[in-house]
Amino acid sequence: MLVAQNSFQLPGGLVDAHAHLTLDFSRTGLAKGSAALIRINQDKQVRSGVLALRDAGQVPGASLEEGGSGLHVIRSGHLLAPEGHYHPGLYLPTSAEELIATALKEVESGTQWVKIIADFPEPERSASR
Repeated sequence: MLVAQNSFQLPGGLVDAHAHLTLDFSRTGLAKGSAALIRINQDKQVRSGVLALRDAGQVPGASLEEGGSGLHVIRSGHLLAPEGHYHPGLYLPTSAEELIATALKEVESGTQWVKIIADFPEPERSASR
């Protein structure tokens, strides 16, 4: 059973306010961002009673589309962060100079919001502390 950490009960179902549909937290072995993984993650949410969720950032190359799962998804664009300042492979490296244009491009592609990682330390430096 999937239990959402940040959820609220509403008449008729739950809302997960922080989900990552493109990541494999259940250790299925499927590629991050793959359509099969996204579908499995959506199905787990629905089976748990979640009817709406806010995805908190797609990995590069992933695409969240409204599907037939019965789950309403408020889609985020890709995670944006300065080069070397987030977990490798989980974000689009974006310089400060490119940030506005990149974020607007994400919104123009149909996402409803964009998550910007601005204060994450370099993973190598934070692991050695």
